[in-house]
Amino acid sequence: YEPYGTSVHIMPYNFPILLMCWTVAASLAAGNACVIKPAEATTLSTLDYIKVFRSLPEGLVSCLPGGAATAQALIASDRTHAVAFTGSVAAGKAVAVACAERMKPSVIEAGGSDPLIISQHAPLDVAAAGSVTAAFH
Repeated sequence: YEPYGTSVHIMPYNFPILLMCWTVAASLAAGNACVIKPAEATTLSTLDYIKVFRSLPEGLVSCLPGGAATAQALIASDRTHAVAFTGSVAAGKAVAVACAERMKPSVIEAGGSDPLIISQHAPLDVAAAGSVTAAFH
């Protein structure tokens, strides 16, 4: 077994810390360095959270904020060896194509959304409150 090298983690706005931890932990455990590209809306929380990695060797985990152009540059870089993406279907397709064109391994999780059915017998106020809460957990 040999690690890939440097993995890029393109994170979504929803659950930015949890999803980052899942992909970064797996990548680190496999012996890779990680570059995190947070969603623009969650840059500050990501920059604050990555302080937990300070005890690791310098450069093993880093954060590069930015938008789509930053993600594209990271994917295109010869220093990127694998990509993990979570986000929209449209962006996921673009990431998948960019990785495929460069023969870079990738993990794409795109467009996660669950249906919700509310029975006609359910108390509407309870169902509405529960649906809003569940949408963010």
